Amino acid sequence: MPDHESIRRLRACAQALAGGACKVSAVTVVRRVFAIQAQDATAADLGTRVRGRDITARAIRTAYEKERSIVRPPTTTT
Repeated sequence: MPDHESIRRLRACAQALAGGACKVSAVTVVRRVFAIQAQDATAADLGTRVRGRDITARAIRTAYEKERSIVRPPTTTT
């Protein structure tokens, strides 16, 4: 049975947070992990950036708004 540290390392690699899995664009990050879940848009952007290499906030905004290569679901209010 794997120890706790091995499990943490495997989870980090699976989520593209460790193991040299850095991608070079927001699109490749999202494709790699399938989805980024967050409570607000800023946190989702940061979740994408931390998994990439030199991905800027502007690049993420471009992917959402101009290229439409990443989809952000509409926000709902209750």
